[in-house]
Amino acid sequence: MHRTIHDYAASRIYLEEANRLQKEGKVDVSTWISGVSLFELAVAELRGYEHSLKSQEKDVQEAKAGWGSVLKLAESKLDEAMIASPNSVDLSTRLDSRVMMLREEINTKREMLGLL
Repeated sequence: MHRTIHDYAASRIYLEEANRLQKEGKVDVSTWISGVSLFELAVAELRGYEHSLKSQEKDVQEAKAGWGSVLKLAESKLDEAMIASPNSVDLSTRLDSRVMMLREEINTKREMLGLL
């Protein structure tokens, strides 16, 4: 499927809104919404930046610096996701494992870029 930068922007808006509504107590049904939306925001940040690199010409140092910022942002979203997901949530163990796998991928990307 062909994605555009607009797809990532729209996704980000919906995910941020879901997280906001959960934090404001406007979601009564599920307590997992914030955790999952924050995880997906981390993924959207990573994929959105990767997509922007394909559509824009950046030199290696500029791309590397951009990755450093995006990786930090994604990790902060993962930290928030873990805080937002209480252990009593049905999906908490599944979310935990997804967060751990994405953290491993982020660390691998850092190693590849020499950003450790």
